[in-house]
This record gives sequence, structure tokens and C-alpha cells, in this order.
Amino acid sequence: MNEEIEDLKEIYNFSCDEKLKYFGYGEWVEEPDCVSFNYLGYECMVFRPIEFDNFIKGGYLCGYVVLPNDYPLYGKNIDELNLECHGGITFSEFNETHFISFDCAHCTDINPSLGIYWKKLVDSKNYNLPEKEFLLSFKPTYKNVNFCINELKSLVNQLIEIKNSVQK
Repeated sequence: MNEEIEDLKEIYNFSCDEKLKYFGYGEWVEEPDCVSFNYLGYECMVFRPIEFDNFIKGGYLCGYVVLPNDYPLYGKNIDELNLECHGGITFSEFNETHFISFDCAHCTDINPSLGIYWKKLVDSKNYNLPEKEFLLSFKPTYKNVNFCINELKSLVNQLIEIKNSVQK
């Protein structure tokens, strides 16, 4: 089985300077904000959501897989399949396209926007935040683009196994 990624495209929605300003320095500064590719016939995408509100939210990555129209469970509730990926399936939506996704904004993940938010809050209030110490006790790490690509490949492999078992 060919495990090569095809049609890899990288998109940078924000400059390095903007990422430094909103998130501080980290691996996220130089990596792309969106990566799309095809893996074993499945469309996949890694995407960095960013929201502008009272403060900048986001900076972490999410992974998406589009289910092909001929997938046996296309349009059905696949949350019950117990697919294994980082943090579990956190989103499944069916409109004209059915896609599932996971995110990297869990307690074991470094969320770039929260780090700079905490620093601003601590600096402005001049006190230590118990929430920060509690979250740091989980020893969070940043889940980068390569991590997300590997999670998507694993997810596609699981979907193929399910498809093969349903078609038998």
C-alpha cells in the first residue's frame, strides 16, 4: 500500500512577525498555517484557527479528513466508531461534504495564544495565576504540523480498515 502523501500544499495566512506579536516565539512562528494533501484517496487538511476578539484566540492546529462520497458511513454518525486520534474526534459535520476532525487544544497541548495571554495578564496584574500552574502540571507540548499529518494518516488508515470490514 503506497503511503506517500500527494498534492501537498502549504499556506501561510500570517507572517512570522504577526505570529510573534500574537503568540510569542515558538515552533508555530515558521510553520504553515494550513497544509492540505491527499493520502490514500482521502482529502486531508491541517489548519490553524485564529479568532480576533478581546484577545487573540487560537494558534494551535486542527486536523480534518473528508470522507469520500462512496464511504459506507458517509453522512452517518461516525462518532460511535471510536476512532483513535489525538484527543479523539472533536468535530464531525455533514453538509454537502462529510468531514471529521481533531484539535490540538487540550490540557496536554501548548496553545500559543494562551501563553501570551497569560503573560500579559500576569504582567498587568502582578500576581501568579493558579490556572497557569495547574495547566503547566500537565507538561504540555506543542503539536506541530508533522504531528498532525501523522495523526491524519493514522486516522485515514483506520477509516480504510472500517470501510473494508463493512464491505465484507
